[in-house]
Amino acid sequence: MKVCVIQPHYSTNFADAEKCFADQLALLEQCDDSMDLIVCPEAADVPVLSKEAYKFNDCLARFHDKMMDAARQTAIRCHAMVSIVLF
Repeated sequence: MKVCVIQPHYSTNFADAEKCFADQLALLEQCDDSMDLIVCPEAADVPVLSKEAYKFNDCLARFHDKMMDAARQTAIRCHAMVSIVLF
């Protein structure tokens, strides 16, 4: 079994959210059909850590559906199982 563990840069700066999310999607794009299992980071739809609830909610609103779609497309493209934990 070939496993790919996606581990993107994780920031505590809310201004980095778009870049961190884009980098995470780019890592998913690098996966290929040689993978059997692709493991995404915990809270893949919240790419930055913030103490403010509105920033957390903003990330969910912007990234949740996109991450679900990217995980689904990656699973189909790679013929692999994708493990993902979202909020």
